Amino acid sequence: MSAVLMTPVKEGRQGNPWKFSPCSINAFKDYLRGVTCTRSKNVLPAPPDGQRSGELLSKDSQCRLAQRDARSSFCQSMQELNGGMSRVCGGMYCKVPDKENTCQSTLPQEFTSCDTNKWCVAGRCVSKNEDSATSNATTAKSRQQTPRKSSSPTFIPIVTTDSGITEAT
Repeated sequence: MSAVLMTPVKEGRQGNPWKFSPCSINAFKDYLRGVTCTRSKNVLPAPPDGQRSGELLSKDSQCRLAQRDARSSFCQSMQELNGGMSRVCGGMYCKVPDKENTCQSTLPQEFTSCDTNKWCVAGRCVSKNEDSATSNATTAKSRQQTPRKSSSPTFIPIVTTDSGITEAT
């Protein structure tokens, strides 16, 4: 039987979940070499210009995808207990349907609203006006490099093609 220890993480010390270690990248490559579901014919098109995943998907929808359960939803009460909406970018709480009164933290999609006139960019809650140039560049870059798979909202910095697997630049 394995045990899990959970502890609060101070803001600014949660690491960088947007970059993978070389070891993780190699593990992804090894796994992806053996599957066909990531080939270009199984990739959804990027959203139209001006639309971003965090704007398109509500927090409830993101939780349903993260939990892989249509009964899941955003856990507002747990979010308020853990720093409120301004802290949602470092971890968004989702209800775990089969466990009463249980919420689990997951990372929200980029550009998920985190406070009034603010959204999440690289794990930080930033002003929509202040960050518009950076966010437009980030969106354009992610559209060029990141395939969206129909079964998961997760973004992985690896590009697959019919001829092989390469790291995104």
